[in-house]
Order: sequence, then structure tokens, then C-alpha cells
Amino acid sequence: MIGESILNPDLKVVATNAVGFVAAVLILKRFVWGRLIGYLDARRKRIQDSLDEIEIQRTDLEARESDYRNRMEKAGEEARAMRQAEIEDGRRIADEYMERTRRETEEMLETARQTIQIAKLMAEASFREDLVRMSMSAAEKVIGSCMDSDLDRRLVEQAIAEISESHQVD
Repeated sequence: MIGESILNPDLKVVATNAVGFVAAVLILKRFVWGRLIGYLDARRKRIQDSLDEIEIQRTDLEARESDYRNRMEKAGEEARAMRQAEIEDGRRIADEYMERTRRETEEMLETARQTIQIAKLMAEASFREDLVRMSMSAAEKVIGSCMDSDLDRRLVEQAIAEISESHQVD
């Protein structure tokens, strides 16, 4: 009897499942996908704006470094008129200042990179949680019942992970 039901499936059940699946896909596409893309575009713009701001700050730091170099050259010209000991002392101070400025600039850039990476990871985690919640809500509306079991949540998370892997959202 079991072998017969597998070989001769109930066409009403198959048709009902197919219609339900198509309806779920259409509802998700209609009500969720656009918001999802909008959210991703907005997040991408915020990240790009942050990167643009970092580039502006880097350019400003380069201008300051150039200004500092110009000041140091002028100080070097004035120092040449002084005794040899004063010239050597001025160069030592200038080298220490440039090294400290370079280190501070590198530290600032590294901090900015780390901040962006953390923000990106947090956004991805938040996005995935929002997507799971929206998918569960949409599925509940389509099915007409509450989806609370761990299996349902794992299935939705697995589906989202597969979609994410296939689209590789950055």
C-alpha cells in the first residue's frame, strides 16, 4: 500500500502544494524583495559615504603632512644659519615628529578600517535576522498558521543562507 501511494501520488495534493509554493514565491517577491533590495541599497550607500568620508580625511591628512614638510624645510633653512649642534638637534626633532605623525595616520586608517568591518558584520547579522523574521511572517500569512518550531526557523535560515551564497551581497 505504501509503495502504491509513492508511485501514484495524489494529484490534488501535488497541485495544492505547487499552487501554495508559487503563491508564496509571488507574495515574497511582491512584498519583501523590493524592501530587501531597498535596504541593501541604502546600506551600501551608507558604507560608500563612510568610505568617501575616510578618503576626505586621508586627503586632509596628506595635506597636513605636506604642510608639515614645508614647515620643516623652512625650519631647516633657518637652522643652517645656526651652529652645527643646533642643526643636528632640529633634524632629530623633525624626524621624530614625522614618524609620530606617520604612526598616528596609520593608526587612524587602521581604526577606520576596523570600524567599517565591524559595522559591515553587524549590518549583515542584522540583515539576516530581519530577513528571517520577515520570511517567517510572510510564510505565516501564506500558510495561515504560526511558525514557531525550531525546524521552521532552521529551514528559513538555510534558505536565506543559500540565497545569500548565490547572490553574494556585499
